Amino acid sequence: AFWNATGSGKTLLARLMISRLGNQVCAVYLANPCFSRDEIIVAIGRDLGLTDMGSSIEGKLAVLRGELLRRHAAGQRVLLVIDEAHAMPAESLEEVRLLSNLETGQHKLVNIMLFGQPELDGLLAEPRLRQVRDRVIHRFVLQPLQADEASAYIDHRLRAAGWHGARLFSAAALARLVKASEGRARRINLLADKALLAA
Repeated sequence: AFWNATGSGKTLLARLMISRLGNQVCAVYLANPCFSRDEIIVAIGRDLGLTDMGSSIEGKLAVLRGELLRRHAAGQRVLLVIDEAHAMPAESLEEVRLLSNLETGQHKLVNIMLFGQPELDGLLAEPRLRQVRDRVIHRFVLQPLQADEASAYIDHRLRAAGWHGARLFSAAALARLVKASEGRARRINLLADKALLAA
């Protein structure tokens, strides 16, 4: 699970990670997980190519489990990536936990990654989600960019946009930009863009 403030790059990190997965991993990416417990199973199934999952939740889970077993037998791992997980209803998070119970004798049929803002930490602290919290094996908090990292980031963005000259921001301007942005990538982008437009 990844926790970080808005605009810190968690969605970019999730998409970059997915783009670098090999063919042996099938990633199911849910960008806006405000689904009911029933809808989230359908959304996962749809991403896996399932079209007819039945009407009951038990039937849907059985069809999904069958597809996960088929992929496991073919040597493919399934990774469920949920972005903006802090916005999920508690019942849907519990349903995701139940998905983590799907396994063969030795292997999980689906691995789950949650990306969210700090509110996700509070959500998982609720007593009713204790079992979900207990399933979190790794927890990462993305820290704001430090001054040298922000400087390198701005330089990289400018070069990617085609700039070939010397640095555009003085040390003083850069220090103010980093302070005003609080080291958040999205704010750095916005403030640097506005500064260049104003100049």
